[in-house]
Amino acid sequence: MGRTIKWSLVKMWVLETGGPKQPAVLWCGTLPGGLFRSRDHGTSWELIRSLWDQPDRKFWMGGGYDVPGINSVAVDPRTADTVRVGLSCGGVWITRDGGATWVANTKGMRAD
Repeated sequence: MGRTIKWSLVKMWVLETGGPKQPAVLWCGTLPGGLFRSRDHGTSWELIRSLWDQPDRKFWMGGGYDVPGINSVAVDPRTADTVRVGLSCGGVWITRDGGATWVANTKGMRAD
C-alpha cells in the first residue's frame, strides 16, 4: 500500500450501450478500474468519479494485472439508471441512480 501508482489508461476492457431507453449512452470499463460514460454516442466521455473515489478502492486489486479492471458492465433494460459493474477482485458494484452513488454487492464473494 505504500507504492505510488501513476494512473493512466492501460486498456479499454468492456463497452456497453445504455440500453433501449438511452441509445446515445455508452459505458466503458477500463484498466485501471475506471468507468467512463458517454451521453453522445462516444463523442465525449466523463469519468464516473463516484465509483473512482470509493473508499474501498484501495482494496481492489488486479486479477492477473497489476491494477484492478472493470471487466463487465450490465445496464438493466427495464431502467437504465440501474447499472452493475464487475471489478476484478473488487466484486460487483451497483448504482440505481445512473452512477451518482454505488453500493458493493459482494456478499458471499471472496478473492484468495
